[in-house]
Amino acid sequence: MNETATKEIENTSEDSVFPTPEALRQRFLALETELNEVVVGRPEVVRGLLMGLLSGNHVFLLGPPGTAKSLLLDSLCRRLGGARIYKRLFTAYTQPEEVFGPIRISGLKQDRFERRIEDYLPDVHLAFIDEVWKAGSPILNTLLKVLNERKFENDTHTLDCPLRLALFASNETPASSELEALYDRIALRFLIEEPMLAKDWEAMYLGQTRGVDECEVEVSLEELDAARKQVREVRFPVMIARLARKLGRKLRQEGMALSPRRECQLRLAVQAQAWLDGRDAVNREDLLQPYSATAWRTEEEIAPAQKLVMKTVAPAYYKACRGLRVVRKDKRDFDRAGESEASNYLEHRAMALQNVQKVRSNLHRIVEEATDCEVAGVREVIELTNDIYTEMIEEVKA
Repeated sequence: MNETATKEIENTSEDSVFPTPEALRQRFLALETELNEVVVGRPEVVRGLLMGLLSGNHVFLLGPPGTAKSLLLDSLCRRLGGARIYKRLFTAYTQPEEVFGPIRISGLKQDRFERRIEDYLPDVHLAFIDEVWKAGSPILNTLLKVLNERKFENDTHTLDCPLRLALFASNETPASSELEALYDRIALRFLIEEPMLAKDWEAMYLGQTRGVDECEVEVSLEELDAARKQVREVRFPVMIARLARKLGRKLRQEGMALSPRRECQLRLAVQAQAWLDGRDAVNREDLLQPYSATAWRTEEEIAPAQKLVMKTVAPAYYKACRGLRVVRKDKRDFDRAGESEASNYLEHRAMALQNVQKVRSNLHRIVEEATDCEVAGVREVIELTNDIYTEMIEEVKA
């Protein structure tokens, strides 16, 4: 089965799936919408998963327990039709046989050290590995070639792996240097934080989200491979490539561990972002999420890395996001004042509301100075800010 993996990929035909490229793109946008209905309040992470799926870049989710990391990854796995899937929670005691398959007894009798790989990592299309950093060196070393080259050494044979995407989750980043080589193979990294908008929390708490098994959209392997072909055809203008090079150089100057390998792998993620947004050529804005998702190594590096990416690629959008952070801080202050028994709590709430209103006014000025590719992002920030402001006003009325 595994030896024909390459032919399996090459023989799929997008013509037999959808008549037009736009219909195929709409299929993936419908998938994105459905995933956002399963796990509310994580649109950037959902878009990141689709970028990884379409570009072949592996994805790592970092976050504390209970922040829907596994739910999100499992939801994607259930919506990839016809795919063989490998899922495993790694521990310090996980054995290579649990990952790559047991040894064939019949092979040992013929002096061959051969694994039975069917339904194990070398044989699947999608892998979901939880707590990957807890695995031992024998597993990690073999993982490198499977993830990077899609190859697996089985005795004297080198097998092609049909792996489209590997998804990883953990509540920590790698703690030892021996894990760095594996970490570098995971190009897209996302932090899942606990805070979310009140409307998203209410939808989750009241059971108004889509169930993980309520699948209306299912993407087949044929559709995925056809979409990947279209992603590769998205034009990458020279000026954007030069901006990407400048951005990578700045990140390294600031001490960010962005390797040349990961930087080159990001090109397809940038093209995937443009394709999902309906463009036939990459623009500046398409660099934002892929580079923000790859520049950091530890949680402490996330904020400075994202700041540098936004200031370099989209300065107006950076100002807007900085305003959104101020609004979210004022919202937290507003909520704390409402829970306080102090006599001046109304004064604190009024001050928070006033600060948010000032940011809203500034955002409307920022959108006027934004470049064409920044306008949509700035307007999205304005919408989020308006949502928060509306929540605050409704609480005051209540």
